[in-house]
Amino acid sequence: MLSLLSSNFYSFDVTMLSVVFCLTVFMKVVSPRSAATANEFLLEFNRRGPIERNKLELASWTYVGNVSSKEAILSLKTASWKYNRFLEEASNNASKFIGLQDVSEDIQRQIKFIRLSWTQKDASKRQRLDDIKLKMQAIYRTTRVYDPQTNRNMSLSPGLMNILSTPPNGFESLKRAWIGWRDAVGPKILPLFGEYVALANQGRAQDNNFSDYGAFLRGLYEVKNLRELRKTLWKDVQPLYKELHAYVRNQLSYHYPHSKGNFAIPANLLGSMWAESWVGIYSVVKPYKDKPDINVTKSMSENNYTIQEMFRVTESFFQSLGFEKLPQKFLQRSMIKKPGGRDVECHASAWDMFLEIQGSEKDVRIHQCTEVTQDWLVTTHREMAHVYYFLSFWDQPFMYRDSANPGFYDAVGDMMSLFASSPGHLVKMGLLKDYVEDEDTEINALMKLALDSIAFLPFGYQMDRWRWGVFQSKIKPSRYNTEWWKLTSRYQGIESPIKLRENDFDPGLKYLMADDKTYVRSFISTVLQFQFHKAACKAADFKGPLHQCSIYGSTAAGKKIRAMLQLGKRKPWPQALEILTNKRTMDVGPMKEYFWPLYLWLRKKRCSSKYSIGWSKNTGPNDDPCVEPTTLPDTEVGMTPPNTKATSKADAQYSRAAEKLTITVFAVLMCLNFQFNLVKSF
Repeated sequence: MLSLLSSNFYSFDVTMLSVVFCLTVFMKVVSPRSAATANEFLLEFNRRGPIERNKLELASWTYVGNVSSKEAILSLKTASWKYNRFLEEASNNASKFIGLQDVSEDIQRQIKFIRLSWTQKDASKRQRLDDIKLKMQAIYRTTRVYDPQTNRNMSLSPGLMNILSTPPNGFESLKRAWIGWRDAVGPKILPLFGEYVALANQGRAQDNNFSDYGAFLRGLYEVKNLRELRKTLWKDVQPLYKELHAYVRNQLSYHYPHSKGNFAIPANLLGSMWAESWVGIYSVVKPYKDKPDINVTKSMSENNYTIQEMFRVTESFFQSLGFEKLPQKFLQRSMIKKPGGRDVECHASAWDMFLEIQGSEKDVRIHQCTEVTQDWLVTTHREMAHVYYFLSFWDQPFMYRDSANPGFYDAVGDMMSLFASSPGHLVKMGLLKDYVEDEDTEINALMKLALDSIAFLPFGYQMDRWRWGVFQSKIKPSRYNTEWWKLTSRYQGIESPIKLRENDFDPGLKYLMADDKTYVRSFISTVLQFQFHKAACKAADFKGPLHQCSIYGSTAAGKKIRAMLQLGKRKPWPQALEILTNKRTMDVGPMKEYFWPLYLWLRKKRCSSKYSIGWSKNTGPNDDPCVEPTTLPDTEVGMTPPNTKATSKADAQYSRAAEKLTITVFAVLMCLNFQFNLVKSF
């Protein structure tokens, strides 16, 4: 009897120990990381996120309205530090939910974005990174260059830019302005940039399990083949760029002997400080100089246009597409005119303040130094498109209140710029009367646009190629400038007008570099704007050449555009792209179709004038320009299907977490099975 009791007590003890062990394992796996807990976390994050972001946006708004204010700079630093603390806390909490199997894809997607928030574990280094960015931006905004001809100090814009874009100025005058900016800015930014690279690599990249900051930035596009995607897009549009380059070089040669032959073009001759846009020399290379350009600035003046009226007619265009009215106090909260008495940031920008005022009115704004001109009317269309993007995805969860990928944001605005500058649009606005289009005027307009968009593509391509090489330590600080000009010569066919100097830092002279922005964003947006444009024209049932398209009044086009915008970042960008274009792939075909008349004209011009094409680092093509091509074939580039290799350490962590969870659950089940069999045996 005693033996039997001992045996039963033993079986009871073993059974209870087994049950306790199994329940302990089970609770550790499920309880703190359940779907319900993840939902609670997201509810709180989506409540607090807009509140915390609003504080940062308000501080940023105050700063750009008075960039010389020490108080504004200090407030922005404080707000940035607090917001980063919020993201750091959220990122750490989100990490607890990695690998959950019983939650929706939507929850997993939000958790992923929160975990990869731009944070840095070391608070002092994070603050230092923010300080460096502000210093680089301040150098860019406040630097003045002495001009001996006018005996005054000049800002970059409009001062130095006016010299570069008022051709045909003398070669030495252009070179003096070009060198002056580099001497004043480059040596100041160079040491800051080196520290910025180290901190960005360590904090934003390695703290988030990416090999370097370039890999982190590429990860924002959610494609595994971003490098190949860019390469293919650039390769496919290169024939058009080369024809444009050859024509521009030939036209410049009539004024500057430095631009003859089949050599690279000196960078100071192309109308801007960086040669990323050549529209500043349009008057020099204009195909038909006797033809007046389409410019409604005079008509705007005759119609007594005010800045407020420019915003009103722009809003009426969006309403004609079916978009909602802007918030009642939108203009009151915006800065639409340059104020006197203080230094402000005049670069046009749209602002999402993330909260509603008095519980009902969405706070969105525009910040720009508007003037009553056609260029500013087009800019107003672009920035208002961004505002409508904000309003469209307003109700999405906090991490989805963003464009489908960074390039979508600019592409949406630039698409609306294309429509705003089209003759059909200006006619419907009542600003262009008695307009009759002819081929010469058409070629002039296409040339002006190509000098901006097509000329930009190799610049955007090489800029990030250079940056990614820097972040990977493939380009050393001592080689920054040398490697930059090697890429510039190879892809743009442009060269420095002076001998390269050790302390120069030419790639750091562009504002977006100081502002920590990527150029793959601008490169992709340049392609997408034409793809969006064609899709909207098709939805509006427009018949005719793409460059003549207007969608004014088409609610059908507006409905498709709005549906894409409303998605925000909820789904990977190919799904957003499909809503408007019925394709999940990027396509340079619409861009080539848009510029097809210009491409044919450029080839005919090369045939008749017999000037060379290509340059020493990029020769050809060797085809006969006198033979008219039949087509520029479409090339579509999509996402590479997921493969078995993780593209980053972050992906690897996800895989390991899922594997660990699977093993743990399996262990729990085996443990329970063992306990059940143990009971049976007694």
